[in-house]
Parts: sequence; C-alpha cells; structure tokens
Amino acid sequence: MKYLYDYDKTIKVGDIVTGYYKGYWRVVEVRKRKEYAPIIVGELVLDSNGNKAKKKRNEWDSSYSKKITLCEVKKIIDYDLEYFTNKKKNLLNLVVPPIPFG
Repeated sequence: MKYLYDYDKTIKVGDIVTGYYKGYWRVVEVRKRKEYAPIIVGELVLDSNGNKAKKKRNEWDSSYSKKITLCEVKKIIDYDLEYFTNKKKNLLNLVVPPIPFG
C-alpha cells in the first residue's frame, strides 16, 4: 500500500520521470492534494524502449513516479551494454564454438 510519504517530493515541472504508464514522461503539472500524494500530469516524450513517442498526456498518483537523473541514465546504459555484450558472446559461441582445452 502506498502512503502519503512514499513519493519523491523533489519532482517538479520539467523533470523527466517514469510513472504509472509505460515510457518516459516530462512533468507538465504537479497538482497538490490534501492527505494524498500529488497528481503528476505528464507528456509522453519517449516510449519504454527509448524511442521518440507521439505526444500524449496522462496523469497519475506521484507515488508511482521515479525521477530520471543522470545517475539513472548511466545505470540504464551500463545494463544495456552488459546485456548486448552477453548477447554478442552467446551469438559468437553459436557461430564459433569455444575450443576445448585439455
């Protein structure tokens, strides 16, 4: 269960976030509410694969939002590099099987 204090209080208009819906969203409005986490109004800028997306707006409870920082982008890049490196190794092992030692 999400509580009032389970949201990033630093999210502001202009930030890029992930939210309840898939993709990366630019915050266009933060609506304060009594006793609940604010509502985030976002405009989709990239789909979940990082491709440019058709602009659409949506809103959700801010407790579902995570701000995308430079550190987060680095984590995504590091993960992708490791993922694709492993994928290449697997493909290479299919085409050129490892030479057994011994």
